[in-house]
Amino acid sequence: MLAGTDDLGRIAAETLVDGLKKAGHESGNIIAITGPAAQGIVTLTRAAFEKEMAKSPEYKIVATEDGAWDPAKTQKITQQLLAKNASSGGIQGIWAQADYMASGSIQAVKQAGQKPASTTRASSSHPRTARPPVSRRSRPVSSTAPAPRVRPTRPMPQQTRSSSC
Repeated sequence: MLAGTDDLGRIAAETLVDGLKKAGHESGNIIAITGPAAQGIVTLTRAAFEKEMAKSPEYKIVATEDGAWDPAKTQKITQQLLAKNASSGGIQGIWAQADYMASGSIQAVKQAGQKPASTTRASSSHPRTARPPVSRRSRPVSSTAPAPRVRPTRPMPQQTRSSSC
């Protein structure tokens, strides 16, 4: 089974809202860290995520930033957004658009002296690692959890065939 772009955004939002409710957060501030908006899959998945989140207005997306599929950049952005929103109720949920980007968000949460909740890997929409959603446990702090890094594959050299007449 393959999940489409709309499914990935919708499932990520549903999983995040469900995890927040299970953790006792009846409302909260959410940040979203995506890949580059120039990539169509990012824009489509983000739109589906935002559409689904709009069904739960008690959870407000307070910031969306481009993490460029980079865990280190995602960590820095998360640190900045946690600090920026500390005086306005804090951040209760983080959506990192790719599984491995969430590791940066998790590190930022830990560095801020907070304890990330249990994990869920809801989706990955990075072009190299996209795969159907696989739930584990619920994570209010992030709707995704780290996945193994995937090495880009190199194209196979063209084989030549010789033929004799």
